[in-house]
Amino acid sequence: MSQSKVLLVEDDEALRNMYNIVLTRNGFEVDVAQDGEEALVKASSGGYAVILLDLLMPKLDGMGVLRRLNVESSKIPNGPVILLSNAQFDGMEKEALALGAKNVLLKADLLPIDLVKVVQKFVGERVGV
Repeated sequence: MSQSKVLLVEDDEALRNMYNIVLTRNGFEVDVAQDGEEALVKASSGGYAVILLDLLMPKLDGMGVLRRLNVESSKIPNGPVILLSNAQFDGMEKEALALGAKNVLLKADLLPIDLVKVVQKFVGERVGV
């Protein structure tokens, strides 16, 4: 697995572009998906150090992706999933963590550099840095 390969799943084009730019500038190899179905196709190949997963998306939402990732194996293991959301719903964070997400971040409170720091933290834990 590449230590710095990130799958960014975000349906909002402006956010997807901004996150992609800031992660790339900070040394990550970023692969993007615009919806949950595309995310599952890419995740099935595996090798992502971290998967950044939007909650509300067309075709298949983040919770649906998490559920499917739990039952479908990838060719190469993926690292942790970090759920991104613009809204907090009752029980959403607890459910996401129960489904295997390692963190839930509220996009409205998230500066791009903070996203980089969270990704660096999880990549570091994964490789024992």
